[in-house]
Amino acid sequence: PETVLDQRDLIRKVLCDPDPSVMGASLHALFEMTKASPAGNKDLVPSFASILKQITEHRLPRDFDYHRMPAPWLQVKLISILSLLGTADQKASEQMYEI
Repeated sequence: PETVLDQRDLIRKVLCDPDPSVMGASLHALFEMTKASPAGNKDLVPSFASILKQITEHRLPRDFDYHRMPAPWLQVKLISILSLLGTADQKASEQMYEI
């Protein structure tokens, strides 16, 4: 986790990469960062919610589908991150309502 925190800005930037594989890889590091310091990633709630919405709307390439389920592993990781960020935080939770 310390190494992840040292690369915080780079990892946050990679979340917005146009390649879904790169974005997906960043979620694991962002999950660890969020576990270590949830407050440090509260500003990413809209981004995480938007990515999850794009996935559920089948907007990723079909290569990410598993038995017609859109990117289930990415969905699970995003929901895990959002659950950490929304715990005891009404404002963050409200930003997740659309999904």
